Amino acid sequence: FGTGSIRKVGTGTWYIGGSNYNTGGSTFDGGTSYVSGSSARINHIAATMQVGSNENSSVLIITNGGAVSNGIGVIGRSTAASNASVVVDGASSRWWNNVFLYVGSN
Repeated sequence: FGTGSIRKVGTGTWYIGGSNYNTGGSTFDGGTSYVSGSSARINHIAATMQVGSNENSSVLIITNGGAVSNGIGVIGRSTAASNASVVVDGASSRWWNNVFLYVGSN
C-alpha cells in the first residue's frame, strides 16, 4: 500500500493475507476484516489503526499468526461505534500498539 492508507467501509467481509506496509494508517468502518495467516501483516508503526470510527458493527479479527503493528490503536471511536471489537486469536497472532490503545474514545 505504500504511503497511502487502508480504509474499509460498509458491510461485508475483507481478507488480508499478505504483507501490507503503509504509512497512512488504517480504518475499518463496518463489516468484518480478517488479518489471517503467518504472512498476513499490516505494518504502520507510526500511524493510527481505527476499528469502528463511525459504524457500530466493525470487527477486526487477527488470527492464524496474523500481525498488526501501529502507533495508536482505537476501538469504538464514537458512541455510534460502541459495538466495535478486535479479536486476536491463535498462536503467534499479534496486535502491537507502539504508543496508546484507546477503547471507547470520543
